[in-house]
Amino acid sequence: RLNVKSLLLIEPIYFHLLKNSRHAGHWQAVKAIGDSCVACIEAGDLAAAADIFMGFWIGDAQWQQMPDKHKQMIIPTMAKVGDEFRGLDRFTSSISTFDALDIPVTVVRGQHSPQPARAVAELLSDQISQAELVDIPGAGHMIPQTHPAAIGEVIVGFKDRYW
Repeated sequence: RLNVKSLLLIEPIYFHLLKNSRHAGHWQAVKAIGDSCVACIEAGDLAAAADIFMGFWIGDAQWQQMPDKHKQMIIPTMAKVGDEFRGLDRFTSSISTFDALDIPVTVVRGQHSPQPARAVAELLSDQISQAELVDIPGAGHMIPQTHPAAIGEVIVGFKDRYW
């Protein structure tokens, strides 16, 4: 058994928790995105899968404006992304699993993260008795890359409070 005294979660993506929650519509949206990505991957079109996946996470315009050299680093990772989407239905934990966390938990999400990701953070922070939900203003899902100073402040504050 681990001796965990506190936990910091940045943009947790436990999408399976949405399935039987008040956010079930977000579960359906994630499943649809996953199904589309997997179909592209199985057709051998990793670039199309990346368009769908990255469009979801950072927005179509941001993805289209990304330099090709960066896109070429992301596109080959789509096979792994497909594996993760295929595995979504295999998770069996429910939101009540998190009742056992009797430690301080800080859940961080971006103000402009996709709604399913924001909903997961909300569910977790509502369920965990000692949870704090922190929204990073102006941020999307890629908080450490786009808002390093803001996430740095959260991490330092977390460390100062709990370590």
